[in-house]
Amino acid sequence: MLVDRAGRVVDATPSARAAFGAKAIGLRCSDVVGVKRPDGTTPCSGLCTPMLVSARDALVTLGEIGGKPRRVTCTAMAEHTVVRIETPEAPAATEPSPRERDVLGAVSRGLTTRQAAEELGMRYATARTHLENVRARLGVKTSAEAVRLALRQGWIRK
Repeated sequence: MLVDRAGRVVDATPSARAAFGAKAIGLRCSDVVGVKRPDGTTPCSGLCTPMLVSARDALVTLGEIGGKPRRVTCTAMAEHTVVRIETPEAPAATEPSPRERDVLGAVSRGLTTRQAAEELGMRYATARTHLENVRARLGVKTSAEAVRLALRQGWIRK
């Protein structure tokens, strides 16, 4: 779906129209999507689009829509936000292991994977494997996305 700065849906793909109906056009994105995190809270608000556009950022949320696990990715594009809803390959919100959280926490503080390994007293290959496993489990492509998701889910603190 394409969402304007006011948080209203202005366009939708055929699959989004099939899922949410043509009536979604003109409604607030948060009212249409209604994703819920595992703790019952929702990340959606009318402030999403202006915040993402000004920061040129993306927001990835694992949660449920209609009782089914979904990954919602909101990405800033010019003056709009593109909202993509997918069924995650892994179970929604699979929490990283304690050691994976340690590596994510070190990376979130700006350390490279090699520096994180040294700080945590592990081999570089082990730290790299922890990050690869987390990215695969969370269904994200980069360590930055994994860190962002871990921070938003409360699994690590900066």
